[in-house]
Amino acid sequence: MLQLFLLRHAKSDWTAGAKDDHSRPLNSRGIKAALRVGSFMQENKLLPDRILCSTAKRTRQTAELLTETWPGKYPITVSRKLYLAGAESFVEVIRKRGGANKRLLVIGHNPDITDVALAALRKGRKKARQEIGKFPTGSLACLTFPSDAWRDIEPGTATFVAFITPKQIV
Repeated sequence: MLQLFLLRHAKSDWTAGAKDDHSRPLNSRGIKAALRVGSFMQENKLLPDRILCSTAKRTRQTAELLTETWPGKYPITVSRKLYLAGAESFVEVIRKRGGANKRLLVIGHNPDITDVALAALRKGRKKARQEIGKFPTGSLACLTFPSDAWRDIEPGTATFVAFITPKQIV
């Protein structure tokens, strides 16, 4: 069984004077949220074997802040194909870069994160679909797949485990 954690980057700073969207950093609220989510993941034993991350500054910062709260080192692979390239590209990265890891964290952007999470879920699960459909910044969706290899994951086969927003973490 494979465990997939999908995380939308934490809140970014629109007023930071970044030259483009790709260069936009986190704001202070986003920094606090990323640290809170990282602590939550560690406390609840939701730590990945590998992290796949968009190349955008805000996603890389989110990954760095998460791992600051975790023991040990966690390999991070960045990919431009996780930066607003569409759900198909997103899934392609997971299939190709997941490797032998059983627990994978992917940090990306909307609408791709939402689209991938909703497409992965088994039919039904109305409440889960409603929660994930909103996917605020800094939120984490936890899914499991019955596959043994990332290259074999298929839409509609994931089981919903949890959906956590930074506001839910006290």
